[in-house]
Amino acid sequence: MPIRISNRVRRFALPFLFILVLAALSGCTPHHNQSTFGAAGPIAERQKDIFVLIFWVAMAVFVVVEAAIIAITLAYRRRHVEGLPEQMHGNNRLEVAWTIAPAVVLAIIAIPTVNLIFSLDREATAAASNLEVVVTGHQWWWEVEYTGEDVVTANEVHIPVGTAVRIVLHSEDVIHSFWVPKLAGKVDLIPTRANQLVVEATEPGVYFGQCAEFCGEAHALMRFKVVAHEKDDFAVWLDGMRRPALPPAPGSPAAAGQAIFAGNCSMCHSSQTTNPELARSERDTQGVRQEQFLKDLEDSAIIAAPNLTHLATRLTLGAGVRDLNEGTLAAWIRDPNDLKPGNRMKKLANVYRTQGLNDDQINQVVAYLMTLKPGPAGQAPAGQPAGGAPAGDPVARGKQLFTSAGCSGCHATTPDNIVGPGLGGVETRAATRKPGMSSDDYIRESIVNPAAFLVEGFPPVMPANFAQTLSADDLNALIAYLKTLN
Repeated sequence: MPIRISNRVRRFALPFLFILVLAALSGCTPHHNQSTFGAAGPIAERQKDIFVLIFWVAMAVFVVVEAAIIAITLAYRRRHVEGLPEQMHGNNRLEVAWTIAPAVVLAIIAIPTVNLIFSLDREATAAASNLEVVVTGHQWWWEVEYTGEDVVTANEVHIPVGTAVRIVLHSEDVIHSFWVPKLAGKVDLIPTRANQLVVEATEPGVYFGQCAEFCGEAHALMRFKVVAHEKDDFAVWLDGMRRPALPPAPGSPAAAGQAIFAGNCSMCHSSQTTNPELARSERDTQGVRQEQFLKDLEDSAIIAAPNLTHLATRLTLGAGVRDLNEGTLAAWIRDPNDLKPGNRMKKLANVYRTQGLNDDQINQVVAYLMTLKPGPAGQAPAGQPAGGAPAGDPVARGKQLFTSAGCSGCHATTPDNIVGPGLGGVETRAATRKPGMSSDDYIRESIVNPAAFLVEGFPPVMPANFAQTLSADDLNALIAYLKTLN
C-alpha cells in the first residue's frame, strides 16, 4: 500500500507542478490589460524596476537558504549512531552572520523603495502645475473633477500623453484603492483624508483600472478607464466637455426621454455641468445628495450618483461593467442589478418603487442619454440662442433651464419632496406664503436669495449664485415654467 501511494504521488506530481508553474507564469504576461509587467509610463516603469530588484533579491535568498537546508540535511542526517550530534550553541560568528545578512538584504530592498516613495510624492505635488485631477471614490463608482478646468465626469480619467498628472484621492464613504497597473501603483482613498499619486503615459491608449481594496458587495465591479490622448486631442476633449449638448428636437423620442429623465433621474444624476458654475458646484451637490442618503440608508429617495454630462462619449457603462451602447444602456435602465449586483439604483430610485418604466419609456430615455455629447464648437442650434434653450417660448426655455441649471437635482416637478421641496403647485403656495407679494416676485426672490423664504424642515443648502449665473430673461423663463407645474 505505501508503495502504491508513493507511485500515485509521483504519477501526478509532475503534471501538477507543470500546471502550477503555468498558472504562476500567466500572471507575468506584459500583454494583459492589468499586468504590472507591461509598464506604459515612466512611473510604472520605475515601480516595476523596484519589483524586479526585490524579486531577484528574494530569489537569491531562496537559493541560499534552500541550498543550506539541503546541504545541512545531507551532511547531518541521522546515522546509526548513538547520542545527539555535536551542538553549536554560542557560535558567535554564525550568530553575527545570520543577524547581519537579513539586515543587509532589507537595506538593499528598503533604501530604493523608500527613496521612490518619497520621490513620487514630491513629483505628485509638483505635477499639480501641469494638471490636477480630483478623484472621489463612492460605493461603487468614481467621481472625476479637473481642478481649474470646470470639467466634471465619472468613471473615466482623461490625461495628456507625456505629462505628469497629479491625482488627488478622496473617499465619500469607505476605504477604496485607486489602481492603474500599467501607469501607477495602488494608493488608498481614505475618508476624511486626501492622498495623492502621479501618473504619466508615454503613448496614447486606454488603460484599465479598478478598486483594489474590498469596499462592499460590488467591489469587483468598481472599475474605470484612464484614456491617454495626444496633447492636442486632450485639449479638444476638455473643450468638448465645456460645450453643451444639442437639445433634443421637439416631439422626438429624445425630447420625451429628457422629460422622463428630469422627473425620475435628475435628483441623483447631474447631466448638464457644462456650465462653469454648475461644474464648480457639483462636488457640493454630490455632498448634499450623500448627506441625504446617510440620513436614511435603507429608504432614501436620493443618493450621490455618477455625473452623466456627455455620457454618450464614454467607453463603458456602470463603472466599466459593460461597453456603452444603446443595448447595454437600455438593459441597465431596465434592471441595474442584472448588470451590476449590489448597486443601489434599483433599490432607492423612486421610479423602481412604483410602476417602473415600460419599454417605450426606456427607449426614450436611452435616446435622450445618447444625445449627451458636445454640440458644435461655437454654434447654436437653428432658431435657438447660444444657451441652447428654444427661442420665443419662455416655458420651453424654462423647462430646459430647470435641468441645465441644476434645479432638477434637488426639486421634483411634482409636490413630492426630495432634497428640496417639490415644486408642483408652487404658484398657489407662493400666493399664500407671502400675502401682498406676487407669485412671480416670490419665486424670483426664492431663486436669487434662497435664504429669504426657507421652507420649514429643509436645510439651507441651495446655491446662492443663480443671480450671477442666470440672466433676467433666464429667470423669467424659469418662473414661467415653474408656474405651469401642478
